[in-house]
Amino acid sequence: MKLPESKLKLTLVFTVVVLVVAIGLCKLCQWCGLPEQNQIQTVRALKEMLGWNREFLNALAQVLIMAPLMEEPLFRSLLFRLPARLVCKDESRSMIDAPWVLVIAIVSSVLFSMAHNIDMASIAAGRGFAMLPLSDAFVSLFVLGFSWCWLYRRTRSIWCSMLSHFLFNLINLILLFSFS
Repeated sequence: MKLPESKLKLTLVFTVVVLVVAIGLCKLCQWCGLPEQNQIQTVRALKEMLGWNREFLNALAQVLIMAPLMEEPLFRSLLFRLPARLVCKDESRSMIDAPWVLVIAIVSSVLFSMAHNIDMASIAAGRGFAMLPLSDAFVSLFVLGFSWCWLYRRTRSIWCSMLSHFLFNLINLILLFSFS
């Protein structure tokens, strides 16, 4: 599906703005005393454990391709757009003009952030399901989820939020690998 040029430009500018905001929010949260989720250590461990082999490339493909293709339909279509349509038939109204749509965006964003805050090491070690403590990443992921709800509502295209999610993950990985 080809995106109109205006939606493509909006998506690209939006992604850069969201990236800057997310980094700024992480720094603000750390300044306020929330613990830092140390992604650089995670990247180092991944590089040491996997190296530049097929498993590592598979992990990259999951982050860059599978995450946007699976998460956007789940969090933006199923958990945001469908309930929003039930409470507000007019999709041209902004989230501010439709308070229940705003509430649904907040709930979808909290769920998105929580899904990224699961302690996978605890599950892998057989200790069961656990959530990581509240960190800067949780707050940033909430803002990302909310921003992608806004982009989806504004453009009425899941492809725009998928592209923004892909670009965000790509830039984030490049920055993480550059500084680790």
